[in-house]
Amino acid sequence: MADRDNVRDRPASLDDDPLLTLTLHGSFALTARGGADVTPVSRKSQGLLALLATAPNAKRTRAWLQSVLWSESTPDRAAQSLRRELSGLRKHFAGLDLEGLIIGPVSVALNPATIAVANPTGGPDGQSELLEGIDLPDPAFEEWLRMERAALARQATPRQATALPAAQPGAQAPVKPPPPILGVPPTAPAGDAARARPVGPPSLTVQPFGQLSGIAGRNAEALTREVVAMARAFEGIFTIRAGQGARSVDRGGDMASDYVLAGYLSEGRVHAVLSDGKSELTLWSDRIAVPPGRLGPADIERVARRIVGGFYSELSDGDWTRLPLDHGVGISAWAAYQRGRVQEMQGNKTAFRRAIHNYQSAIDMAPDFLLPVTSLAFLLIDGIRLNWVRDEAAVEAQARRLHAAAVQTAPRDHFVRTLGAMLLCLSGRFRQAVHEMGEIIDTAPPSSELLGYHAALMGYSGDIENEIYTYYQALGLTRHPPNWLRTNLAVACLMRGDKTLDPVIDDALALDPGNPRAHLAKLLEAARQEDAGAVAHWKERLRRVQPDFTAETWRSRRFSQDPRDYERIRSELRRLGF
Repeated sequence: MADRDNVRDRPASLDDDPLLTLTLHGSFALTARGGADVTPVSRKSQGLLALLATAPNAKRTRAWLQSVLWSESTPDRAAQSLRRELSGLRKHFAGLDLEGLIIGPVSVALNPATIAVANPTGGPDGQSELLEGIDLPDPAFEEWLRMERAALARQATPRQATALPAAQPGAQAPVKPPPPILGVPPTAPAGDAARARPVGPPSLTVQPFGQLSGIAGRNAEALTREVVAMARAFEGIFTIRAGQGARSVDRGGDMASDYVLAGYLSEGRVHAVLSDGKSELTLWSDRIAVPPGRLGPADIERVARRIVGGFYSELSDGDWTRLPLDHGVGISAWAAYQRGRVQEMQGNKTAFRRAIHNYQSAIDMAPDFLLPVTSLAFLLIDGIRLNWVRDEAAVEAQARRLHAAAVQTAPRDHFVRTLGAMLLCLSGRFRQAVHEMGEIIDTAPPSSELLGYHAALMGYSGDIENEIYTYYQALGLTRHPPNWLRTNLAVACLMRGDKTLDPVIDDALALDPGNPRAHLAKLLEAARQEDAGAVAHWKERLRRVQPDFTAETWRSRRFSQDPRDYERIRSELRRLGF
């Protein structure tokens, strides 16, 4: 029998001939040292191991695993099924005299002393398909697998990348990159000279939903109208169009769409598909159970929310657990919340005030609606950071009251916990905030916003190298990430002392020409390059988009653990006459 303590202490890596190797690209396989196939027979066990291997730190919460592997079961039955599967895996590894899993009351992880994940190999783009041929008929698992494959396809797209910087001597260790299943470490998403600069928001055409029966036909018409109406809440992030039913309408000329949302209804189920408008590659799909017969307004609204929320999370945020799918919130409150989101992303004072108004309106209409509560609190903290509020103490007190209310409603919600981390930072507890945010990232599903908050907290605590690294991770997660990630990345590079900024700052300006932070970044880049003409140009433009901008108010001092980080930018701006 092998020495269990030695097994625990011995780190597994492919360079060190691991005890077990997990292959996820191509056919799923678990092989022992020497090549023996020790793959579990259970398909659920295979899926469980794959879900763990693709997670940050190879660790997932029990609740998340249950929601993906047993999505159509009740919570109690899903928990029982997970316990049964973990017991089977424990016995499987015990038969090999190994401990393959670290099983806790809240989470499950691969044992890094035992299992290593093989690097992807083969295929025309350097890797075989993820979990090729796996047959695990759960809609949530199928959706997760589709999203993982789509993410890998985006990473495989050739592009000229800017190498990530090495950590400076004495700095914190670099953030652990994604596990091998996610491909190469994240790199700057811009720099390809042939890449088209975005001109305004991407376009989405909603095609009329089809039907497979007469009753479904009436339902399809009502659903199409509701999806178009809800999708228009995202105007400003996307340009929404109502299609005419023929895909050729969206080919060529002015009518070409970047994305197409379509689907059909059968008796008892709605099928929705989001595809690339040019290649017709499927990007996202969903199957939604509905009652038989003619659907009532509440059913139509519920399905439309799920569809609209699904396309938005795929293209922009990536966090599908935060979508208001079945929260019992009225359409007016939901639309007010979405308007606030759109305005918040514009990044200027006028839009900032409008976003506050819309979030508050959503809260007034639906006091139990969690999303506008947390979003308003985040926005108020951002107002303090940007020096956009007059009574800082009153605004901070309001943000803390909103957080307290959110904790009462959903204490374990990822965004409620993130809000708590931001308030820790506001209290000067920078390291604790970064630590708390790291724990959230370990258990949360992929989200560009959550990664962005993690990056911001790193920067406030002085760890600028890892801040930059994590912004690149966030920008690579979805096709259209929030624009503030680009401007924050540019400011972080300026804090590091860069003279030339990544071209994503030009993308930020193309998407939001009135963004003051993007203007600030371009001004300082021009000054560091000693380009007097460009300095004059960007000074004039910055004063136009934010007339009250000064060196003293470029950012609140409270968001810099090391005062020198704040002073570096302030001194440059004072020399430029602000």
